[in-house]
Amino acid sequence: MSELEREITKTTKQKSDLSIEFNAQRRKANDFIGKNEIPLEEVIKADDKVIGAIEFELVKAMREKDKEEAEKAVATAQAVYEDLSASSNDVTMIAMEVAATVSELEEEIASVQTQLDDINAQMEAAGEDEKLELMVAQGDTSDKLEELKARLEQANVDGTKRKMEAQAEYDEHLERARADLDRANDEFEQSCKSFDDFINNTNPLDLITSGCGIISKDQTKIEAENLKKQLERSKMEAEQARLAAQQAQEQAEEARRKAQEEAEQARLETERAAQEAIEAAEQARREAEEKAKADIEAAEQARKEAEEAMAAEAEEARRKALEESEEARRLAEEQAEEAKRQAEADAEEAKRKAQEEAEEARRQAEVEAEEAKRKAQEEIEEMRRKAEEEAEAKRLEEENKRKEEEARQKADAERAEAIAKKVALRRDQIIAIRNEMKELKGDEEAKNLRERLYNLQLTFDDDERGSTELMDFYNKTMDDIQNSGEIARLKAENAKKPQRVVRKVTERVNRIPRRKAGARPGARPGAARPGARPGARPGAARPGAARPGARPGARPGAARPGAARPGVRPGARPGAPKRPK
Repeated sequence: MSELEREITKTTKQKSDLSIEFNAQRRKANDFIGKNEIPLEEVIKADDKVIGAIEFELVKAMREKDKEEAEKAVATAQAVYEDLSASSNDVTMIAMEVAATVSELEEEIASVQTQLDDINAQMEAAGEDEKLELMVAQGDTSDKLEELKARLEQANVDGTKRKMEAQAEYDEHLERARADLDRANDEFEQSCKSFDDFINNTNPLDLITSGCGIISKDQTKIEAENLKKQLERSKMEAEQARLAAQQAQEQAEEARRKAQEEAEQARLETERAAQEAIEAAEQARREAEEKAKADIEAAEQARKEAEEAMAAEAEEARRKALEESEEARRLAEEQAEEAKRQAEADAEEAKRKAQEEAEEARRQAEVEAEEAKRKAQEEIEEMRRKAEEEAEAKRLEEENKRKEEEARQKADAERAEAIAKKVALRRDQIIAIRNEMKELKGDEEAKNLRERLYNLQLTFDDDERGSTELMDFYNKTMDDIQNSGEIARLKAENAKKPQRVVRKVTERVNRIPRRKAGARPGARPGAARPGARPGARPGAARPGAARPGARPGARPGAARPGAARPGVRPGARPGAPKRPK
């Protein structure tokens, strides 16, 4: 574990150094952009170009590696197919074995046939006794010949079967090798096509999301912070203006208060002057009243005198008025009669004019009603047209909203599809690294492979980092690489250690005890001692017999429970042989 801890510490330090170097280069880039006042659009464009080139090279290397592996697979399959096509040793060997077996049987048949011909030739010149023996030999030889012919026929059948089976197996192996070769060629052509399509038809900027680079994000944050500072500065200026306006308002309020105080003083002064004027007017009024009172008394005296003079004149005037009123009444009655006649004529004329005016008003009302009806129809038509236009506008608005929603959903779907493609591409890259994990030889290779995976992770954009599945797969791959490196290192260490030979328990329990000093060579353990009486049990005492010198009353044939024999180690199994010291 100490070695593992040292490797972990070394890896952590290396990651820390790389992070420090990365942050330093990142700070330099941002300082250069800020010093030269490069616009954010140019920064994003340049950053996209760099990240796209890195991503393009990674995918290109992966496609090129797949192409090379497919080419190696084609070469391997081609070699296997050529070896099988050029050599059919198994079929030839089986055919040679079958031919050798058949040839041996044919030779043996020819030999037996020769013997049979000899016997037949001897039978022609032999006597009766010899002919009987030759007939027996002839029967045996004929049986042997038939047996050999049957064996030859069976050998031909078995040989043909073996050759056919071997040929079929060879053809099967050859067909399988041809299928493997065709499949390898198809995979190689597919990988070549994929590589060529990627090289010729792929734009590096299509592999990434614009603005996903570290520098672009930093500059976007810096610009957002600058806008935020500018907004805060504007707010501060507005606050200062508000404070200045508030101060001016306070000054105006102070001036208004002073003006009110001055107006109040002027009002008091005016009221004082008015009071003085009122007092003067009151004095003048009293004087005028006294003067008017005197004038009234004089006027009353003059009125009394005038009334006395007017009383006489009034009596004369009343008489004259009675005469004039009688004359006026008579004239009024005449005028009233004339007025009545004139009124009747005027009433007739007014009635006629009223009827004409009513008829004219009716016609005018009908015209106005028709005009109003027409205007109402026009207004209804206009309202219907406006309603249709509003309905059409609402429909167009809903249609535009629906199209915008469809466009948004389509954009979301395209973005989700693009994210899925990027995640799938990243997953293929991680899988390619995981495939290399199987060939790790130790911690150093595992560390290099983890470093490659870490560098690959640095090129992830926000969408890829936001994919829980991809990040979980990345973290799992990191852990698996580390575990694989540790396992490979432990296997290598175990391979270097000497192998211990562990004896079986049965060998220890059933081992044969060593021969004691002074024992007869070649004596079998448990054999009877020299001088023992015949029939005694070898290597054991008679059951129930007491040991010599045992105390009277001791239990025969057994030791006291819990008591050990002298010279026997504690915990030894009863009856077990004593271990030599």
